[in-house]
Amino acid sequence: MILPGWTVLVPVKALDRAKSRLRASTGRDTSALALAFALDTVEAAGRAGGVGGVHVITADPLVAAEAVGMGAAVLPDLGGGVLNLAVGRAAELLAGPDAGVGLGLAVLPADLPGLDPADLELALSAATAHPRAFLADAGGVGTTLLTARAGHRLEPRYGPGSAAAHQAGGAHPLGVPAPTVRADVDRSADLRALRHRPCGRRTREWLDGHPDRPSTGAALVYGA
Repeated sequence: MILPGWTVLVPVKALDRAKSRLRASTGRDTSALALAFALDTVEAAGRAGGVGGVHVITADPLVAAEAVGMGAAVLPDLGGGVLNLAVGRAAELLAGPDAGVGLGLAVLPADLPGLDPADLELALSAATAHPRAFLADAGGVGTTLLTARAGHRLEPRYGPGSAAAHQAGGAHPLGVPAPTVRADVDRSADLRALRHRPCGRRTREWLDGHPDRPSTGAALVYGA
């Protein structure tokens, strides 16, 4: 049964495969960084107004244990590591015979460590006006929020050019000013920029503790 308000799904890859584009600059510490990203994303999402619950979709036992420890629910990755299948099957598990209960489902990537709960609340509020909606990433190409009101299927179309794919599939593009919802950290340049922006405490601890990174000066932290 979907809890009142939005139920947020956060799919998380196995940590040894996560954030592959960052591995050239983060090396063996990438798994720890990916975990920090995911947990900070989950924590911020849970603090957003209108969110009734957060479910982590994962096959990684460490991610699952950490998520449960911070109060999130865990759903199995039934997609064999294929994102669209994992999200679609998790949505089916949650809907079941109660698809009309609650407001709907929302999907966030696990790499929004700077997520401001107020931004997510704004985006979700705008999404209530549409059966299905999405918010593109900062580059306008990817998707950082996908929503479906109760009674409507998510129809995830992640992959290269997912923003255009979601729009072509009938999801409404959201034009709300919610920059931290759009700021996924996928490349080394994104990680460098994150040093100068607010982010969750786990990510900040990783950034401050990484020996190959310069000092950040005063830390700006959400959820402290």
